[in-house]
Amino acid sequence: MDLSKYDKKVARELIEKGLETEFEEGLSEFADIIADWQSGKTSTKDSYYGLFKSVAEFDKHIGRRYDRMRGSNYFWIVLQLFVDKKIPVSEMDRFSPDVQMRFRFLIEEL
Repeated sequence: MDLSKYDKKVARELIEKGLETEFEEGLSEFADIIADWQSGKTSTKDSYYGLFKSVAEFDKHIGRRYDRMRGSNYFWIVLQLFVDKKIPVSEMDRFSPDVQMRFRFLIEEL
């Protein structure tokens, strides 16, 4: 879906917010694995493999969502961020009315 110049600007800002949220969630998950290791809840080996697996899965997720990002993908990336609750739906109000309508229609369909 093509977005206007204004809507692309809003989308870029929201994508940046969503990415920041995802990074925070990833780091929190990694910190929990390390905290379990430090407290002795998990072995060094299990903690290492758990951390490695978690980082690898997170990296794949980030790559699938954000790599090769172009203006033609902005709408779909922002839609995924709304659906995954990485950005609040209230941010939708920043878009032009026709884009808001498309987001709302697709979110209701999911």
